[in-house]
Amino acid sequence: MVTDSTKRVFIETELKQLELNDLMATKNVIVLTSVEEQAISWLTRYYQKNADIQIIENAHQLDTEATLTQCRSGLNDGKKVILTAQFRSQLPIINIASLCNEPRKLLINI
Repeated sequence: MVTDSTKRVFIETELKQLELNDLMATKNVIVLTSVEEQAISWLTRYYQKNADIQIIENAHQLDTEATLTQCRSGLNDGKKVILTAQFRSQLPIINIASLCNEPRKLLINI
């Protein structure tokens, strides 16, 4: 049974997917945050098999230096990087993503 709540979540996630598609065309480092891990998985599923995009999932659970190294490595390889984190711990991840940026790189958090 599809409830109004389910419809609202689907529409919001669908809108986020459109926004993410636009961002992927113009940004190099994107931080996706949500209290709902399933929402993040749904958004990144489309990009999982794309060799030009590196997804670092649950970045909030990883060692800071390892995350920073992975992010920089992806950028050096010419890839776009998506970092995922749960909402409550997003600030350290945004800081890591910022450290990965060079003058020609762009960062966005949605």
